[in-house]
Amino acid sequence: LKYIQKWKCSKLKYLNLLWNEFESTGLSYIENWECPKLVYLSLSSNKLGSEGLKFIKNWKCKELKYLDLSTNMLGEKGLDYVGKWECPKLKDLYLHSNNLNDKSLVNLNNLICENLRALTLSNNNRLTKEGIAHLNSWKFKSLRRILISSNCIKFEDLTDLNESHLIKLI
Repeated sequence: LKYIQKWKCSKLKYLNLLWNEFESTGLSYIENWECPKLVYLSLSSNKLGSEGLKFIKNWKCKELKYLDLSTNMLGEKGLDYVGKWECPKLKDLYLHSNNLNDKSLVNLNNLICENLRALTLSNNNRLTKEGIAHLNSWKFKSLRRILISSNCIKFEDLTDLNESHLIKLI
């Protein structure tokens, strides 16, 4: 990644870095990256961990619409950094298979993404009734689809959700 920091990516729109060996420290090379036209970024299936996301909180990618951070073992603390991003055009956020827990969902509510329409939280195995209850306080008005399969949620855990969120669950 230290070579990517030298890229002049003023025209870059799509970047897929799926299934590599990127670790949290590797992202330090591109901490202040500017990609003004980037709309698609996949960092899925790497080894970012919770510390890796602190390096991308300063990215200037205001056109980003699709972000895949799945399968990176982000854990609870990783979403501390996600909650500080300002991504006005982000529509699809993939966070499945990241060992997220209920507190992680609280941090997500701080994300400044008024256009978010799809959120994938599947296969985290640590989300429970308490985490799902946070959905009622989320401010994502454009959110249309939330995927929560393969977690520790029972059908009766969904009874406290207001109807507008229940319709979005897949």
